[in-house]
Amino acid sequence: MLAGNATMSGAVPANQFAGRKAAAICRTPKRAAPAPGRAVADQQTIQSSVWRQVAAFSGLGFVLFCSIGGGYLLGWLLDRKLGTTPLFAMILAGFGLAGGLIKIVQYINRVDKREGVDGDGSGKN
Repeated sequence: MLAGNATMSGAVPANQFAGRKAAAICRTPKRAAPAPGRAVADQQTIQSSVWRQVAAFSGLGFVLFCSIGGGYLLGWLLDRKLGTTPLFAMILAGFGLAGGLIKIVQYINRVDKREGVDGDGSGKN
């Protein structure tokens, strides 16, 4: 007759090892603790990206100022040459304003696309 858990073929039933297999599958490998300098490096990376964004967004004001100023200057020179009132200066300053605003919107859309922000600003794709 058969003794213990042995079957006719001499193999041990599969349910005997079921608990061990489940425990082996559920075990997760231990992760090494981050190096002490890693947290500082991560924080410096975040700070540098923040300053990069500050520089880029402060440059947008410069773009708007230069586009309006450049349009006005070209219009003023055209008005001087033609002897007209500041008609062309105002028209070209308006075109400069429109061009500057278009550049700002393009830049913001590019940054949003890079960061994965939806149109509603929720950050969800």
